[in-house]
Amino acid sequence: MRILHLLADWKWTGPSEPVLILVDALTKRGHNVVFVTQAPPADTPDGDHIVRYAHMRKVAIDTSLAWDRRTKPDNLFGVPGIIRDARRLSRIIDALDAEINNAQSDHDHITAALARRLAVSRPIIVRTDHKRHSFPTGIGTRLLLSCSDGVITFSPAAARRIAKTFSFPEERLLSVDPALDLSCWRPGPPAKDMRASFGIAPEAFVIGMVARFQTYRKTDRVIRAFANLTQKHPEARLLLMGRSSQMEESVHRPARELGVADRVITPGYISGDYRDALASMDAFVFMVPGSDGTARALREAMAMGLPVVAARIGMLPEIVEDTVSGLVVEPMEQDIEAALDRLCSDAALRKRLGNGARRAAVERFDMDGQARIVEKFYESLLTDRTP
Repeated sequence: MRILHLLADWKWTGPSEPVLILVDALTKRGHNVVFVTQAPPADTPDGDHIVRYAHMRKVAIDTSLAWDRRTKPDNLFGVPGIIRDARRLSRIIDALDAEINNAQSDHDHITAALARRLAVSRPIIVRTDHKRHSFPTGIGTRLLLSCSDGVITFSPAAARRIAKTFSFPEERLLSVDPALDLSCWRPGPPAKDMRASFGIAPEAFVIGMVARFQTYRKTDRVIRAFANLTQKHPEARLLLMGRSSQMEESVHRPARELGVADRVITPGYISGDYRDALASMDAFVFMVPGSDGTARALREAMAMGLPVVAARIGMLPEIVEDTVSGLVVEPMEQDIEAALDRLCSDAALRKRLGNGARRAAVERFDMDGQARIVEKFYESLLTDRTP
């Protein structure tokens, strides 16, 4: 198949990695896939941007579109930019004779719909739902879905909601787990002693959490649960990796008020040593998915074979099977504390849940496995398209 994946962004955030991994896997399966993304600004230092990682994976990319996301649909001054990009995209479509345009956001979805009208080739349009709460209700979503031949989402509950709310045909909906490069995420000791880097003693029991620590992520509840836990397990440490403009409110202030600031380690955003940092943890906690909705940090922790505690919120119970691949709890401090206490006190339970998490990751998050499922979905849409 000849496929264009569209992402109107240059930053290495949100859906960037899942999209790139799928593009890579589909390419390795013999399809002609081009990732149409945005070039980073000229003054961007070498680092975390999509183009860099696309080059590392050696996938075909096209950065000729402006993808100016300030051109919102309700901003009339932005309309000329969208039209220019639609014309450019129509030429890319015809040059590839593309069969499928897979859009990732409203902006590239609108551009794809306009480009299809301008192109000689008439590719089907597939939209991937990356939102934490799925698509918002409203006329805008209905208009976009009306020009969509298929929708991919990461949650069975979201798929049911889309079918019911928007009367979208179930046969044109696909729910599939986003993939991980499991060769990068596997159990084993860290190559680098990250505990020493973080000032954590070798014998400490390390509970980890990775997020942008906005207040809605319920980190304060985890800190309260942890503070209670330390009365029974004084050796425990809470390692919070990530950053946010709300760190003072969501992390530092609660830790100070509860008297555990010296036991809550906040190294900020970890990039190159991230795998080793995960490997330094004994357990992992995840409360609320981020704005992209994939709960990627949770999936990575599971792939590393970490026993996890996940809140009964949104899609998280769909990812973690209670008592099999982790512990699923109500997002209340007493429930979080009880689950962490079980993990602190029971090495056999930690091992069993960690092994279950790794098995689930291998079965559900494999790159080639996801690509096969998406490939079959694309084929069904092409077969059923109206001439």
